[in-house]
Amino acid sequence: GLCKDFQKEQYGSVVRDTYERDSQFTSSKIVSRVLLYKDRLYQFNKLTSGTLSWHQAKSDCEGSDFNGHLASIPSYEAYDFIRKHILAYNLGGEGKHGVMMGGYLGPKYVYGPWGDHNEKNANWLWVDGSTNYWPIPWAPGQPDFFNSAETALELGPVGFNDLDPQRALRKSWICSKN
Repeated sequence: GLCKDFQKEQYGSVVRDTYERDSQFTSSKIVSRVLLYKDRLYQFNKLTSGTLSWHQAKSDCEGSDFNGHLASIPSYEAYDFIRKHILAYNLGGEGKHGVMMGGYLGPKYVYGPWGDHNEKNANWLWVDGSTNYWPIPWAPGQPDFFNSAETALELGPVGFNDLDPQRALRKSWICSKN
């Protein structure tokens, strides 16, 4: 009844429980599970060993049987839902490493009053083409645009972090689709 519907809204419905699949980039298996939250499917993924780059995770989301994109987050409520499941499924990496998401730094930068790059207000976009209309909850000290190469997003235990899409390697990523 009503209580069960509320629980689905808060925690999502399991569409496909834990299953293993092959990776096109490594000999490791990928452990995945798919949840429905509001009108969007989310596939939570973790390698059994090894790591992938952001670009490899993006290709996995687009080319796997899921046929989606690295996850976009349309609202704070969806962000909260995803964060809870990252913790519940133990998807975070060692230390401060997070879970790769579908955010990237677009071509238009916003400059501060001294001409410095102000990444917090920069043109962060989602790979599925959706627009970000809510303020990104950054982890403390982030984004830092380290070596001018951190142009992709990951979600860590205390908020978003920018990462290098080529060199930063992670065990976990989330795909989404409508």
